[in-house]
Amino acid sequence: MVRLTHTALFNTLHNKRIHSCLAKIKNLTRVFLFFVGTCCGVILSITFFSTLRYSHTKFRDDNLLHWSVTKGQLQSQDAEYLKKTYAVNETFYKGEDVIAERLKSTVRVLCLVFTTKETFKKSAEAVKNTWGKRCNTLLFVSNFEDRSVPVEKLVSDEGELKNWELVKAAVKHIYVHYLDTHDWLLRVDDHTFVVVENLRKLLSEYKSSDALYLGCRFKKYIKQGFMSGGAGYVLSREAVVRMVQEGLPQEFCSAKNGGVEDVEMGRCMENLQVVPVDTRDSLGRGRFFPFSPETHLIPDAIKQDSWYWDMIYYPPNMGFECCSDTAISFHGIGHQKMYVMNYLIYHLRPYGISPHAVMNKTNTFIVIK
Repeated sequence: MVRLTHTALFNTLHNKRIHSCLAKIKNLTRVFLFFVGTCCGVILSITFFSTLRYSHTKFRDDNLLHWSVTKGQLQSQDAEYLKKTYAVNETFYKGEDVIAERLKSTVRVLCLVFTTKETFKKSAEAVKNTWGKRCNTLLFVSNFEDRSVPVEKLVSDEGELKNWELVKAAVKHIYVHYLDTHDWLLRVDDHTFVVVENLRKLLSEYKSSDALYLGCRFKKYIKQGFMSGGAGYVLSREAVVRMVQEGLPQEFCSAKNGGVEDVEMGRCMENLQVVPVDTRDSLGRGRFFPFSPETHLIPDAIKQDSWYWDMIYYPPNMGFECCSDTAISFHGIGHQKMYVMNYLIYHLRPYGISPHAVMNKTNTFIVIK
């Protein structure tokens, strides 16, 4: 009996231990399953949100790419439209340009335009689409090459672009490749607007075989003065020849690449005995201008303490008497304003004031009503 009781007690304790172990195993299993479930939930959440984010990013990038392509296409279409529009609309004044076309064959102008990586896509393109096509040759130069405009690379692209270095390289380039087919060299920036017909009219009064130098004349630093680079300046063929054959080899023109370009050119021209020309009209009004039209037209637009008053060679007129009716250049013209000026000069016609006129076979002007 005692032995049975002891055996029963032993079995009871043994069963309790088994139940206790099973309970612990169940608890550990629940904890493990909870942990596994939590981890799976976190992983699934991360996967879901990453996929959502990727889809959103891809959608945004696709839209940006689409917008970028669309914007590029629109800009390209706008550029093509401008080219076609100007090409078509400029037939409006056909018949009025008889003398201008005649001068184009006898007063041959090469337009040398300085541009930069920052401005050429807009400003150089605007020059090309507007006044630049009236030059006999339009040549864009810089320290980089681009085939779309095109732009010719004439100096190294290392460091900052130096205009004096560039103009020396450009003049030598023109001497080799263009001298025989051109009479005059016009040097301007890509934010200068030029009325090429008025330039040819002025140049027709001079001989390119004489050593001449024309532009907006400043009086400081050099005895005979120098021409403003912003307003643009003109060299005769003989001036180009002297610069390349004498000025650069014999260092009458500075061999250094630094310095202010228009001042250095003025010093070079003086050393080579190239004559500066008074380009004002018979009323003393200027033709080459270092600022935009409104700056010269509006009184007091140029402040009294401006450098301009100390630099200008001839006493300037202000207001409506500032500028010749045959003005040639204005500086500081943005690419959009370039098209505006082209329209105002070559397209806008007041009725009854600027009629179409052509010359008949006896060289007499007749009016087309």
